[in-house]
This record gives sequence, structure tokens and C-alpha cells, in this order.
Amino acid sequence: MPNRAIRFGVTNGPYRSSTWKCWSRTGTGKHDVYLTCRALRGALKLSLHQSGNWHLGFDRNFLEKEAPDSSSLYEDRFVQKWRKPDNIAPGIHLPFRIIIPNSAVTIPYKRKDLKKSLHLISTAEDKAAIEVLLFITEKDVKTSNWPGKNSMSTKLIDSFEIENESTVWFVYHEIEMPELTNLNFNSNNATQFKSALEKRDGERNLRTIIFGKNEKDRSRYAMELKIDSVKPSLFGEGEKEN
Repeated sequence: MPNRAIRFGVTNGPYRSSTWKCWSRTGTGKHDVYLTCRALRGALKLSLHQSGNWHLGFDRNFLEKEAPDSSSLYEDRFVQKWRKPDNIAPGIHLPFRIIIPNSAVTIPYKRKDLKKSLHLISTAEDKAAIEVLLFITEKDVKTSNWPGKNSMSTKLIDSFEIENESTVWFVYHEIEMPELTNLNFNSNNATQFKSALEKRDGERNLRTIIFGKNEKDRSRYAMELKIDSVKPSLFGEGEKEN
């Protein structure tokens, strides 16, 4: 089935972050929306189902190859499962945020490797990060601008319409870099994938993704981090971060 899609990432010129893809299938009569980190080749996917059952999970085949048998992900591939929350405003939903700090922009940028349809966002100021927000507006919402333009000073990346005539929007703004020590991080839930463990001693572009929930509006988020930007203590005493 054909898809309507948006692809985006953050760049400082010679380097970039991981890239992300959001899409919805057309001609199915459904209005499910999906989001994936393309560096993981579809192994991790956010699914916003029209039923209101939303989840963020890993592909089972990927976990069988990459996750240790003792990992909590090996037993339950879903990182998060939740019911569609209330609107943040009449007809406006804010399901997900992606936080990309400057320190995560370390992958060599080669134009031949990236699709022409990729939207590249310039890195934030020092000690700041880019926050990308996924909004969905219902078909009856009348707006002359994109969500958050005035209230959050957001800039538009792109948008597309899904089967029920709602609109998916991706916008971004600069935010202060969150303090990792204030993230209520549980190292017991961290999964160190086998291929990363094999490469960590010589690999400069290994990274981690931290997942969480915004308590104010109940949106979920993913924060992309380069490995050496995460303190070893976050992964437990004596462990190497990876």
C-alpha cells in the first residue's frame, strides 16, 4: 500500500543525528500512524492505532537476535503501552516528542545516503537541544497556522493528511538540554544490545535512546543520546554505558 510519510533529522553540516520516519498507509480505510528511528531499520516502532491502543515496541525478530535472554525487553517487547489521552486542546492531540541534543549529531553526513525527501533541521544553540513534536489535529479543527506556532514558538517541518481527514504535523523548537540526573532513570530497565556490546570499544557513533512520559500533557518522548554523553553511573556501578 502507498504511504504518506515524513522523514527528518538534525544536522550541523558535516554531521547528523539518526533520522526518523513517520507514515500512514493510504487506501486501507484505517488511520493508524507509525513512527520509527530509521537507524534501527524498523526494529523499534511507535504505533498510534485508531482504536486508541497506542504502543512503542521492538520487533520480536530483532530482540531474538540482539537482546540478552535476561532483558526485560526479551520477555515483553513493548517499551510503553497506553491509551490515547485526552486532547491538549479541542481537536488537538500531542502523542509524541523526540529530543535530539547537539551531542547526538555525530554521524557523518553523506548526501548520497539520504533520501531527497529528508527534512534536515539545524542544530540548536550550545547547551540546548532540538525537540520535535508530533501533533494530530482532527478534521474539524480550523487553523491558519501549525500547532504550537504561537504558544511554543515552533517551526514547521511538514504535515500530511490521514484517512479520516485528520492532519499529522511535525514541528520543532529549541529547548534547554534536560538534566539526565533529573530523568527518573531506572538502570534496571536498560537493555544493552549484543551488537553494541561487540562494537563499543572501537565504535564512535554508538548511541542510546531513553524513553519517558511528559507528566503535564501525558505525551511520551524519546531522547537520542551519544553513548559518551551518558554517565556510566546511570547504567549501574561498574557497567559501561552502551
